[in-house]
Amino acid sequence: MKCPVCGQETKKSPRSLKRMHLLHGLVSMLFEGLPDDKRPPDKERLRYWMAVKIGSYDVKAVFPAESLEENMIAMFKQVMTGASKKYFFVPIDGGLIEIRKAKSISFGKMSEDDFANVLDRYIDLTVQMLPGVEKEHIRSHLMEITGLNTLEGGIW
Repeated sequence: MKCPVCGQETKKSPRSLKRMHLLHGLVSMLFEGLPDDKRPPDKERLRYWMAVKIGSYDVKAVFPAESLEENMIAMFKQVMTGASKKYFFVPIDGGLIEIRKAKSISFGKMSEDDFANVLDRYIDLTVQMLPGVEKEHIRSHLMEITGLNTLEGGIW
């Protein structure tokens, strides 16, 4: 594929700014739709949590839960999440805890095909988290709040 600006051959398909706007609109919609007791401190933290939830993360460390006291785990969580909103501590099978870091969705880190797949998984997760809301309703609402039309450029 060639870059539409410079004509240079590229390995990745060009990214869609429209799709990026849709993802941020989706996160905003979910953030506003969550009850106060389930809402994270900000939209950015929600987006990172969603990335981890859909499997878009890297494992940074794994350690046995019993090797650490509760206060040490709490301290690690505070340090890691204070340093970056991208880190999550997740208990896994076998009494282990994984430190997961949400993958970047920046244009330089993810191809358009991968991003389209991630956006679709974000939408599926949103449907699961907002009972009674259907996928098509989410898509039409996103078109409304972002001002984008699905017929222009085949966003979906």
